[in-house]
Formats: sequence, C-alpha cells, structure tokens
Amino acid sequence: MAVADVYDALRSKRHYKDGFSKEKSVQIIRESMGTQFDPTIVSIFLEHIDEMEAVIDTGTKI
Repeated sequence: MAVADVYDALRSKRHYKDGFSKEKSVQIIRESMGTQFDPTIVSIFLEHIDEMEAVIDTGTKI
C-alpha cells in the first residue's frame, strides 16, 4: 500500500504544489527501490500502473 500511497501523493495536486507527471512519479518510485520500497513490490506495482492511472483519471481517492 505504501507504493500506491506515495504514487498517489506524487501525482496529486495540492494547494502547495502541482502534481508530478506519470513519468516523473515512476522515476521517483524506481529510485526508491531497494531503499524505501521492496523491489518486488515496485515491479508488481509498475506492471499495473495503467490501472492506477485509470483510478487517478476518474478522480477517485485511493
């Protein structure tokens, strides 16, 4: 859940920042593999990134 939560936070616009692009958000997540996130979990998450993007496109909160 942590990977999905961070991805959502990176992509979301806040009153103090604009959301990052999909590409930049993926880059940040990849850079955190092996330190902040388990590489296996990140790999599985990235295999399903289009599903996450579909949720973001609908505006539904995760």
